[in-house]
Amino acid sequence: RTGCGPCTPQADRVKALRESYGEDAIFYDLDNPFEGYGTATEDILNKFYEAFYYDPNGGSQVIAFTGVFTRINYGGEVKIGWHSWEGNVGDAEMESWVKDIIYYYHVNK
Repeated sequence: RTGCGPCTPQADRVKALRESYGEDAIFYDLDNPFEGYGTATEDILNKFYEAFYYDPNGGSQVIAFTGVFTRINYGGEVKIGWHSWEGNVGDAEMESWVKDIIYYYHVNK
């Protein structure tokens, strides 16, 4: 919730998904933790800010940025898989990614 135009609706969309999937996924707002969500550890926040402040194209770093992370099987090893995007994402598309991360987590835990 950095105050950018698409940030608030994107955060609200994620909050709504937590209502349905909160028992199967942890949701963090790295900008401003809010009630009912996980509190990001210092390590998570440091990694976020390292990425946030780097923009190879310069310009504003105030955008809606969302990522989903899970475990995947890669060549017989369990690794971290992820998908991220900038700006607003439609409800159905975001929900499908959340369903995917839950599925792959359970398959690869």
